[in-house]
Amino acid sequence: MKKFFRGVANRLPSGAQVGGAIRSVIGDKLPQQFALPMKFFKDGKPFQDHAHISRAHVCIFVHGSADTEAGWNAKPPALQFGESLLLDFNAEPLYLRFNSGLSVSESGEALSNLIESLCAKHKAIRKISFVGHSMGGLVVHSAIYHGSAQRTAWVKKVKQVFLLGTPHAGAPLAKFAEKSEQVLQFIPNPITLIAASVIGLRSRGLKDLSQGEAGLPAQGKILLPGATY
Repeated sequence: MKKFFRGVANRLPSGAQVGGAIRSVIGDKLPQQFALPMKFFKDGKPFQDHAHISRAHVCIFVHGSADTEAGWNAKPPALQFGESLLLDFNAEPLYLRFNSGLSVSESGEALSNLIESLCAKHKAIRKISFVGHSMGGLVVHSAIYHGSAQRTAWVKKVKQVFLLGTPHAGAPLAKFAEKSEQVLQFIPNPITLIAASVIGLRSRGLKDLSQGEAGLPAQGKILLPGATY
């Protein structure tokens, strides 16, 4: 019986995972005190400004929609992905947590500013790699675009970008939600109009997922010369 309840507990989502799902759906409508600022995590804890990075290579993990930095965790006894990179390539892992309900462009600009601040405080950083999953890949593209447009120094340090399941042409489920909203709006029935209104309440982040690369303000120029994708 103890094993049964332990197994159930292990399958239940954590508070952070529930928060990630809520922010994905209505994150752009949450009061400021519940939205949570974008931040890096390291070793399962928020990365503090006074923490020290001595390695020249930093790898930044960017999660997808409705997720958090915990989504990168491997099941014990396997090493965490960041730990493997640290052992094999001496790359310092940092995990980003962001509000996936905000627009991709807004999250990308915030990430650019966060990395600029990180590099200013940790002069040892010479090389930056990204690993982005789903929406996280679009946020990485957006961060590089904003960093390049603002001529920030950190962009020149980006050498590798790994994109896992990034919906460059738009996510099918997000596209379905968008088309459903459009169709239901034209049916003269109170129930369908209510349904369209409910679907229309989805966050800007989810709406951006339906556009994919087309929703970025980069006009198709999203790849960074000098970086390997």
